[in-house]
Amino acid sequence: MLNLTSPDLFSKLNTFVFGPLGTIFLNLIKMLVVPIVFFSLTLGVAGLGDPKKLGRIGAETIAYFLSTTAVAIIIGLILALVIKPGEIGSYDTSSAQYKAEEAPSIADTLLNIIPTNPVQAMAEGNMLQIIAFSILVGLCITILGKKADALLKVVEQGNELMMYLVNRTGGSV
Repeated sequence: MLNLTSPDLFSKLNTFVFGPLGTIFLNLIKMLVVPIVFFSLTLGVAGLGDPKKLGRIGAETIAYFLSTTAVAIIIGLILALVIKPGEIGSYDTSSAQYKAEEAPSIADTLLNIIPTNPVQAMAEGNMLQIIAFSILVGLCITILGKKADALLKVVEQGNELMMYLVNRTGGSV
């Protein structure tokens, strides 16, 4: 609304207030995503107790993921057909460039799930590799039992820390 009523003021506020605040907010979210995924999944898998439960829960999770993804795609397609984004207004796309890259094969995708370096996967935010590593760590904590109690405690504390940070940076003080 401010952009419509006072474009000059909005431009200045966007440059010096809205832009930096938006960048800070996005950086805070990006900073928390990887540790939250790692600690939550590791703790969740370790909390299952019986490694046999992981197979059943894993199958149910994959089925749930695929079905919710299909629903989201259908909703997105329906909304795109109804709303028709991009049809209102004129856009100069003469200088726009896009080069489509070939998608990796299914075999490459499956092979890339296992990280060669979990720390690098976390630094790069490669979520599929982080998820695979978290599941393996949680499974090993479960299998080791009492021997891994100290590590389980660290993961629990890490999860508590991440939840505290999410609640504090999310605005609920």
